[in-house]
Amino acid sequence: MDKMLQNRYQIIRELGDGGFGKTFLAEDTHMPSARRCVIKQLKPINDGSKIYQLIKDRFLREAAILEQLGGGSNQIPKLYAYFESNGQFYLVQEYIEGETLSEKLHKQGPISEDEVKDILVKILPVLDYVHHQHIVHRDIKPDNIIVRRADNLPVLIDFGAVKESMRTIVTGSGTAPHSSMVTDKSSIVIGTPGFMPSEQLSGRPVFSSDLYALGLTAIYLLTGKIPQELHSDPLTGEIAWKEHAPNVSPAFAAILDRTIQIHLRDRFPTANAMLDALNNGVVSTTVVSPSPYATVDSLPPTVVSPPAHNTYQSTQVVTPDSQRYYREDSRSSFDWQKTALVAALVGILLFGGGGLFIYLMIGLQRAEIARIDEERKEAEEEREKAEEEKTKKEEELQQLKEQQQQRTQVAETKKPQTVVVRERVVQESSNPSSSNLTPTVESSPSLPFQSACGSPNGSGSVWYRVLGPAGALNTVKNNFCGDAFVRSDGNLQVASFNSRSEAQNFAAALSSSSGYSFRVR
Repeated sequence: MDKMLQNRYQIIRELGDGGFGKTFLAEDTHMPSARRCVIKQLKPINDGSKIYQLIKDRFLREAAILEQLGGGSNQIPKLYAYFESNGQFYLVQEYIEGETLSEKLHKQGPISEDEVKDILVKILPVLDYVHHQHIVHRDIKPDNIIVRRADNLPVLIDFGAVKESMRTIVTGSGTAPHSSMVTDKSSIVIGTPGFMPSEQLSGRPVFSSDLYALGLTAIYLLTGKIPQELHSDPLTGEIAWKEHAPNVSPAFAAILDRTIQIHLRDRFPTANAMLDALNNGVVSTTVVSPSPYATVDSLPPTVVSPPAHNTYQSTQVVTPDSQRYYREDSRSSFDWQKTALVAALVGILLFGGGGLFIYLMIGLQRAEIARIDEERKEAEEEREKAEEEKTKKEEELQQLKEQQQQRTQVAETKKPQTVVVRERVVQESSNPSSSNLTPTVESSPSLPFQSACGSPNGSGSVWYRVLGPAGALNTVKNNFCGDAFVRSDGNLQVASFNSRSEAQNFAAALSSSSGYSFRVR
């Protein structure tokens, strides 16, 4: 491969080789910072027919998803460029410097509950954002979450378009299957064995399918064991993992157990619901709602992909019968028994033993499809109800905020005079000539205008004079006391009283009404 692509990207080294494509670390020489980036190169098997076009479409789809999501979250790699050169496709995206969760576990061994919980709390908002864009990741696993070294935040990578293309065109022997599978895009199944729930194996992934994989990722970090190494209950199908992590708290274990439930309705409905449970330490018993936005709508063909060079083998496509778990509730059991009985009778009448087997399998498959459709319909109704409740709560909260704002505005309008008085007192206190002024009171009754203020003249009395700043002369003479005057010592004399208490009350009232500070001497 050329060391320089598009006369812009300088290849530094190879990061990985999956057999059908390579990943490189490169520098963008057109940027002043020469920022580093990741370049994915996809090499189609041939340049003709529908296989070539399908690979190109799927590769372009990954680029479109990165462009759509990368700008809305700093925990998803940003798309820098997408181009085709010499019949090969290239995708340039942000380089995340850090270590995958697999590398982290291999370096330090099983991870503590607090650290695993912290990773979940930080990655669930990202997953919630992805789901709100109607996108199911479908391949969440330890290799696809990188803990960024700069801020210790988990970053979600690899949105699967490349894997879709490769798994569609290659069988276990490395040869291309018949063309009908190539033209049927709905037959594509993406995921990693062990981390995929049953509905994803059936070609019907929903949002809680990603939560299932995230729960098993958390269990892998706690136990150091991949799902294939964990035993399951032969009666219920539940994964027995807690014996490998005895120090995990019951509350956290209950949250993870709900996340990896076999049936959709028993899991958390959304990433946000799982996040609330982690923050509150409580597992709700509300029936969950799987997502109505399935990215694959039909059952997959029997195809197995070659292994990739990751810690786990990559996507594997299998028939649903090999991984199916049948529900044991009374309604489903009755429907299946009835279907099996009808299939058996038809098979015996028409084809004998071979026909019995064929019709039995067809009947079971149709019953399972009907059950999944029914679950999805019920889940959609639950999701709509939850959305209505959420909208109602948001409206009530908005009304409370508006009422609080109105009360605050009313309270502010009731105290403008007090604020003005205080401001003037502060200004006067900074003036050296008025440093001996007495403080004002916050509220006193307004004074009426009088031509002469104070007590009537009398003999033998001790007089108490109300004094203030000379600058208040015009305000006092025009609005309160017509006989106020400025003394020879520079003070404004407003009135004289033969009672100290009367003089003090008058000074306080005048200070509050005029905005100036008056004292008694």
